[in-house]
Amino acid sequence: MYSYFQNYYQGEERRVASIEAVLLDPQNPQKILGRTKYPLMTPEELYERFGVVPNVVFPSGCLIQKNALELYYGGADTVCAKASINLPDLLAEMQPERTKPLVLRAKENPILSPTQNPWEKRAVFNPGAVELGGTIHLLYRAMGEDNTSVFGYAASKNGVKITERSTQPAYIPREDFELKKGGPNENSGCEDPRITKIGETLYVIYTAYDSVHAPRSALTSILCKDFFEKRWDTWKKPVLITPGGVDDKDTFLLEEKVGGQHMIVHRIHSHICADFVDSLDFTKNPISRCIEMLGPRRGMWDSEKIGAAGPPIKTPRGWVLLYHGVSSQKHYALGAVLLDLNSPTVVLSRTIDPIFEATEEYEKKGQAENVVFSCGSVLRDDTVYLYYGGGDTVVGVAKFSLKRLVKILAPDNFA
Repeated sequence: MYSYFQNYYQGEERRVASIEAVLLDPQNPQKILGRTKYPLMTPEELYERFGVVPNVVFPSGCLIQKNALELYYGGADTVCAKASINLPDLLAEMQPERTKPLVLRAKENPILSPTQNPWEKRAVFNPGAVELGGTIHLLYRAMGEDNTSVFGYAASKNGVKITERSTQPAYIPREDFELKKGGPNENSGCEDPRITKIGETLYVIYTAYDSVHAPRSALTSILCKDFFEKRWDTWKKPVLITPGGVDDKDTFLLEEKVGGQHMIVHRIHSHICADFVDSLDFTKNPISRCIEMLGPRRGMWDSEKIGAAGPPIKTPRGWVLLYHGVSSQKHYALGAVLLDLNSPTVVLSRTIDPIFEATEEYEKKGQAENVVFSCGSVLRDDTVYLYYGGGDTVVGVAKFSLKRLVKILAPDNFA
């Protein structure tokens, strides 16, 4: 374990203290076998950011306890602190060629591409996903040449091969707050849907944008039977749920109540936060409290901003939430956090490295470069089908083992 100061000679404002690791040959310690691609830690907590020397994490020693590396370090040259790192995962990260990747793309990717239909001629991307009646249903963002976003519909029996696709939009902009007010080719409409099933109703929260005001989150709903039968005229009248004048998006509704209240997770500017409401009737008041859950990490792959990828998956160890992070190079990648089962605003652990990042041509090129962006996933047995937009132009799917990800986030000997 070693200390590294990024941008050391570029002034205090740009300097970032970080902790990294290198793997040395046990027979010849002068030989490097591998090293971490990204920092393991940068200053995040108050006791790391403020002190005698602000914004410093400095490693001083470590112990191995079964599958955990217990790292002792100094915070802001003022306090002593400890962090726990998943040791097998750390070793795998330093020698990736010896480890099977966690997330594997479908060889059929991209599974959805633009068509000649005017409303989806430019791009199809960022789908929400839900399973009903043994079929996985996708509600994806589509754009025509006027850059108006609507939602298209597609379905898959096996999770990869598309078996049904609508030739007409499933949902279109219908309220003043999502109708284009800027130039004829400005972005506007309904973006990035996230779907939550509660009882026999599907709740869809999406980004509503009129091309002039700050984007806001809107909520609509539809009965499962109407969605299954594609009765698109039965969508409930959408209502804004986030305040005006604030860049507030990447919003989803948790499937279970917490303390008798509904939990709404959303992103304000660059941070993920949560609000609790007694009712899903937002006609009078939008959410406004914003309990911060997690934010960007300076000097790391998610240093610029983060946002929830979609509703989390419940496990006995906690809620597994995938999120997207944006680097200083404007590259989008996906990471994961484990949220407390009973208090989901509490983050128990977080992946150091991205679990999925743009490597394929259809992810590195498109309307936006180097982007993988997810709004939903579906769990079948132990396999998570992760649906995502590649390059803001096409839809792909990747798969991973939920048990393996949970083991990374919560090894058996972790508290």
